[in-house]
Amino acid sequence: MQGRLNGALLFTRTLTLDTAAPLFVSFGFTSIDELDFFAGTTRFTASFGSW
Repeated sequence: MQGRLNGALLFTRTLTLDTAAPLFVSFGFTSIDELDFFAGTTRFTASFGSW
């Protein structure tokens, strides 16, 4: 994820998520006007059927 203010990158975080349990995270991103999410897969990514 990336937090930006007027297009300038202020924060960046990388998370690895798991389907076994929820993950609650407080990022502390303040004074941003844009939040971008990115997703990726690896060879270890579980298959949940066709999307």
